[in-house]
Amino acid sequence: MKNRLIAVLLVIICILANVGIDQLSKKIAVDGLTGKGTVNVIGDVFILTLVTNEGGFLGMGEDWPRAVKLIVLQFAPLGMLLVMAVIVFVSNKLLLSERLAFAAIIGGGASNIIERLVAGEVIDFMNFGIGSFRTGILNVADLSVFFGVVALIVIMYLRNRSLKKTEPDIKPDTPASSL
Repeated sequence: MKNRLIAVLLVIICILANVGIDQLSKKIAVDGLTGKGTVNVIGDVFILTLVTNEGGFLGMGEDWPRAVKLIVLQFAPLGMLLVMAVIVFVSNKLLLSERLAFAAIIGGGASNIIERLVAGEVIDFMNFGIGSFRTGILNVADLSVFFGVVALIVIMYLRNRSLKKTEPDIKPDTPASSL
């Protein structure tokens, strides 16, 4: 019971930290980048440029009617986040690492949804790449979701691999003709 309580508290802290850090980073970006154009931080590998995004990933859906945007970019993701939250808080089969990876996804997703609901758009300001091979312009919440998904994939792969190692090797019966 004590371990369960600690896991729940860690998940809540992770979600709130993701939302808080993302919102703070956006405020800093708006204050520091407004009117500055593109700022090279590490050559052209990491640049900062302030944009607002009324659409979804890479601006997808920016020109959609308001009702469609509301359903696809706010209600559907909110529903998915709620399902994830129920799984994280109710499931007895998740490792703490899996819970925290889900918390990163939930926190990042929630932060962008909150911003969309309040302002009707999301602030993006980071861009990574080399030459013309670049990410879209994104924010800390996007990175949180991305790294949460990557962490889940790695954790589940390692967990599966570990389970396969503990399963006994069962060899098929030797056919009588080979005896």
